[in-house]
Amino acid sequence: MLKEIPVNDECILAFAITGKLTHRDCQELLARLKSVPETSAARSLLLEVEAFEGWEAEAAWDTLSLGMAHLKEFERIAIIGDKGWEVWIINLARFLLRGKSRYFEHDQIDEAWAWLHEETSKPVPGFPRRYRHILFATDLSEATRQAPIQARDIARQYDAKLTVLHVMEPLPIDGDVLEPGTIPYQMEFEQQRTDNAAQQMKELAQRLDYPHTTTKILSGSPVSTIVSYADEHDADLILLAHRCHSGLERLMGSITARVVKHASCDVLSLRV
Repeated sequence: MLKEIPVNDECILAFAITGKLTHRDCQELLARLKSVPETSAARSLLLEVEAFEGWEAEAAWDTLSLGMAHLKEFERIAIIGDKGWEVWIINLARFLLRGKSRYFEHDQIDEAWAWLHEETSKPVPGFPRRYRHILFATDLSEATRQAPIQARDIARQYDAKLTVLHVMEPLPIDGDVLEPGTIPYQMEFEQQRTDNAAQQMKELAQRLDYPHTTTKILSGSPVSTIVSYADEHDADLILLAHRCHSGLERLMGSITARVVKHASCDVLSLRV
């Protein structure tokens, strides 16, 4: 006998199996799984098996077909069963399932639910994702003044952490810079750049007025610095203000295009 268990979580489907599994049971389960759209958030499955007596011959083939066609779509499958069937259930799961599967005994049901909820708390594949940490890279130019507001609004939509990053490219060094008399001037100019950027970032954070905002100023190549920072701090979305340019930048490729190419997370271009 097969019965669906109501679950207050759109990411989890659950079914109870008792007695002998029949052809009709398998067909009902198959129909239920087929009814789940590809865009559904359901990614985990719980099967609670109690007083299991095996399955009808026709149901055995149904079980194999079911696993090959539909159960592989789930990221995690928790199987709660009788101890006598533990080895059989684990071996079947390993054969049929692509995702992670674990066997739990009935007194471990709370642990099973907790294990499934670990997966459902992660961002759901597809769009829109449940972004947790958004990295907004800015050049602090007047032309991109509205972009931080857009970034804040996106972060607010997801209640996500927002990091505003400004990357300062090192000043080019030529032969004159190495002259003793020019070094203090270069150091003073670099400090002024840093101080001005820090003041602009402080004012920007105040203008955004979003409690989950942090600011960061780094020195280096914009593309590699943005990508590395996103990786190191688990950003799952990078936002960049993009302006149409001509000439050399089109030839070499824009910063936005190169970040898209190298980033391991989503990248969204804010056209300004």
